[in-house]
Amino acid sequence: PAAAQDAGDTYVRVAAARTKLVDKGDVYSDGVYDPAAGYSTREAFHGIVTVGHYVMDKVAIEGSISTPLTTNNLPAGSLAGLPNLGDDEFIMLTAGATVHPFEGRFSPYVGGGIQYQKTTQERDGLAVGLNIPDAHGPYVNAGVDFKINEKWGLFADVRKAWYHTNASGLLPLDATYTNF
Repeated sequence: PAAAQDAGDTYVRVAAARTKLVDKGDVYSDGVYDPAAGYSTREAFHGIVTVGHYVMDKVAIEGSISTPLTTNNLPAGSLAGLPNLGDDEFIMLTAGATVHPFEGRFSPYVGGGIQYQKTTQERDGLAVGLNIPDAHGPYVNAGVDFKINEKWGLFADVRKAWYHTNASGLLPLDATYTNF
């Protein structure tokens, strides 16, 4: 991308990425809000492919897709010590635009757009009937391209997205895990 900044140029980026979901949400037990209950998810590593096209000099539109990644949902707070509530697998898709104000060996950029998190699989743990709906929201990103030659380069990018989903599942009401 550092070498391709004229209208009509196209680029492809392949990346290894780290994703960490924000462990924030209200937990309800038997329909009653439990302010002491919580959950945590682990960070996940995956691949991302991005394709961009300069629609005018120094301004590109781009889209990306990630490989599937899995996060678990570990109980926390008043639920700490219980087994994993369940796992969800998802992919992330983005559509956005970036501005590359400077050309040269180092080319910083900023951008933004919409990110879509598509749940591809849910696996019950302690929670039965785990349901994690798809979600979407805006994102912003910034990074820098380093041009190795006219065809190859390296880049570093950070992205922050804002969206939420209302996950649900049934928890057992007794120690035998038979009543829900």
